[in-house]
Amino acid sequence: MRYYTGGAKLEAISSFVLPKSLKFFSFFIQSKTDDEYQFNTNYNGSSKSFKNDKTQRRKMNGYLKLIAKCVGINITRRKE
Repeated sequence: MRYYTGGAKLEAISSFVLPKSLKFFSFFIQSKTDDEYQFNTNYNGSSKSFKNDKTQRRKMNGYLKLIAKCVGINITRRKE
């Protein structure tokens, strides 16, 4: 799976797992359409969509990078 942010494709694994209060929290982000992203998590079985605008991309990208950093995953941009 590839993650999309700000029009750039990011190479990453399909889900991240974090210990959270002795529970596991995992999520993945995927592109639903060209202008909307889907955020899925097993935390409370929730799912959230992000519209493809600058503010929402920043929030999603920042959150993804923060969690990736916590579990020691390097996310790199790749131009195609």
